[in-house]
Amino acid sequence: MGVFLIVPYLLLTFFPILDPFRWRIEHRFKVILLVRDLLLVTFAVFFVANVVTTAEGKFGFDWLGMALGIFLIIYGNYLPKIPQNWSIGMVTPWTAVSEIV
Repeated sequence: MGVFLIVPYLLLTFFPILDPFRWRIEHRFKVILLVRDLLLVTFAVFFVANVVTTAEGKFGFDWLGMALGIFLIIYGNYLPKIPQNWSIGMVTPWTAVSEIV
């Protein structure tokens, strides 16, 4: 389970550096790092939920559903603030070329 915390951290930290349109995202790199940290916190909550479920033998949907809802609200707030890039979002040749698409 720890891999689910390390791999997204490394990918979201270093993929924007390899982006061919890096100049577009340099001024918004803090937002990308905020999305990365939000994703890691969400994975950590799921990891703790897994450990607690294993220890107690029952699954609590209450706080896990709230954590997922809060993640989606915050993620949906910050995702439009990330400029067009090759690291985050829908990356196809069509969407990568056109700012409108």
